Amino acid sequence: MAAFKKAVELGVDGLEFDVQMSKDKKLVIIHDEKIDRTTNGKSMVERFTMAELQALDAGGWFSPEFRGVKIPTMDDVLDEFQGSNLHFNIEIKSDVVIYPGIEQAVLKLVVERRLENRVAVSSFNHYRQPGDLP
Repeated sequence: MAAFKKAVELGVDGLEFDVQMSKDKKLVIIHDEKIDRTTNGKSMVERFTMAELQALDAGGWFSPEFRGVKIPTMDDVLDEFQGSNLHFNIEIKSDVVIYPGIEQAVLKLVVERRLENRVAVSSFNHYRQPGDLP
């Protein structure tokens, strides 16, 4: 969240963020499927409830100044910037872990907040399947 706020302070027009899903089906903003690199926890996002994820330190790895920063939810990010003119590129993570229902949950939140004209939803799966074109 600190990076998003700094980007807005510097005058960006939009934010891109990656969405994963917690064990209790909450939309979580974190890049990696594993929490090891950017928190003081270990394992996969999908194995933790939102409360367990928010008990982790997601800033201390970067700098002591950010010690205690929490993993934001998609609600947190949209709450923070709802009143702005920012555009959002929401990347649904679906390459290592498949989160059943994540697409519907993201769309529901976008529609509830009337952000359809300010949101691009993206996703990709770089793993080729048998029979895919080269």
